[in-house]
Formats: sequence, structure tokens, C-alpha cells
Amino acid sequence: MSGTSLNSQRLDTSRITCTAIIKCLRPVYRRAGIAFTRGENTVEVTEEQLAIIRADSVLSVVSASSAETLAEAGGLDVLGVGDLNTRIRATVAGLDKANPEHFTAGGEPKVKAVSAALGEPVSSAQIKAALAEADA
Repeated sequence: MSGTSLNSQRLDTSRITCTAIIKCLRPVYRRAGIAFTRGENTVEVTEEQLAIIRADSVLSVVSASSAETLAEAGGLDVLGVGDLNTRIRATVAGLDKANPEHFTAGGEPKVKAVSAALGEPVSSAQIKAALAEADA
């Protein structure tokens, strides 16, 4: 009977969910019972699903937060804007300011250079917003 109780406890722990942002490299991809599309996908997953996703070379975990953490924090930025802004700022900081392919004559980062270094397309408005957020 105690073995059954232990198995039940294991099943209960596998049902603990977290919210994860998963980046998919393919147009459509299915793993761990979840359908993903190219780009970032915000999904609710169990710890078992998260382990399967972490082991997959087509998917990468951008972030993962337990349900308790989200409740304490007051929610999740479902659009991932804060995370994207942080990544844009880090990318711009890593560009060569002396390289005319990276920056305009006025000192603005070029969209093409930021998108290439970031590994995903971003707009001029997104870059400006990310940099303005850092100045605020």
C-alpha cells in the first residue's frame, strides 16, 4: 500500500505546472504533447514536459516560472516584451560602434545588424523602445 502512495506522490509532482517561454526553430513542431510554431511560444508545462523540451535541439527554453512564482509576482508579461527589450539592449551593447554596418552615422543601431545578432527580426520601433526603456 505504501508503494501505491509513493507512486501517487510521484504522479502528483509530475502535474506541477509552470509557465515557460519556448523558442522553436521550425515553422511547426510537436514535442511533449504540445504544438509549437516558429518563434517564441508561451505554454503551461509539467516538469516532465519541460525536461523533454530542454533535451530537444529544435526547441530552446527562454524562461520558465513556476505557478507559485507567477502568482507572487502578480502575473506574467505574456508578450515577452520585457525579455525582448533586455535582449535587444544586450545585443546593441555587443555591436561594434565603429562598424558602419552596425551603426548609422548618427549613432543609431541598424535594424539589420541588431536582427542578425539577435537571431530574430526586430523593428526600428522595437529597438528604440528597448533603448528608451534603459534610459528611463
